[in-house]
Amino acid sequence: MNDGQKLTGSVTEQFRKNRSILLTNTAGKQSSYSAETVKTAMIGNIQYRSINNEYYETLLENSRFLLLEKLTKTSSSISYNGNEPIVVPATEGNVNDLFIVLMENNSLQLLTKKNFKKKLNSLFPNCTSQIDQADANGFNKASITILLKQLESCK
Repeated sequence: MNDGQKLTGSVTEQFRKNRSILLTNTAGKQSSYSAETVKTAMIGNIQYRSINNEYYETLLENSRFLLLEKLTKTSSSISYNGNEPIVVPATEGNVNDLFIVLMENNSLQLLTKKNFKKKLNSLFPNCTSQIDQADANGFNKASITILLKQLESCK
């Protein structure tokens, strides 16, 4: 939970149905949680995380960066800080888009077919040969995941 509380139970994803996860606790009580209230959730071996009120699947995680796939798409919403309304803007990208989060500044950056080579070259300037080779393999979830696994060791 975003407030630091840890809940356990059976978790079911409902991203496409209503952009939430469903938790069934040990007593059988079911509760639905939107991305506003959850920080991370594990379903089997898959880690899901919430960033800017959107759910993402963690495809790759290491000490330098995260590779995420966007699972939900919401429009701008209004939250409240006490009585004060706060507009929460929608995030860029669409469902199934890939994002990279750098651990050093925690910035969420969209990777697209058009920008991934330029963006990765700027993030990993000493790894251009691996990035050029990946460009020849095309832009898809599998090839980007493999590339970023190779870039883990590239300084």
